[in-house]
Amino acid sequence: MALEHASGYRAGWLSPLYFPSRARLYVDLSIEEYDLVYVSAGTTDSLVALGRGIRGRIFGPDRYDLST
Repeated sequence: MALEHASGYRAGWLSPLYFPSRARLYVDLSIEEYDLVYVSAGTTDSLVALGRGIRGRIFGPDRYDLST
């Protein structure tokens, strides 16, 4: 519920393209292993493909080891 309250999106619908600036986005280190990743486009049945070049502008430079 906190996610929905803060962003206006339900879990599974939240897109990093429209991520609320007051919320912190955590991106796992493993994302760099992939040339292309698919993220939510704001609904449960829509995706957007993001290549390496655009991801840095959208996600920012920080990566975290979220596997532990």
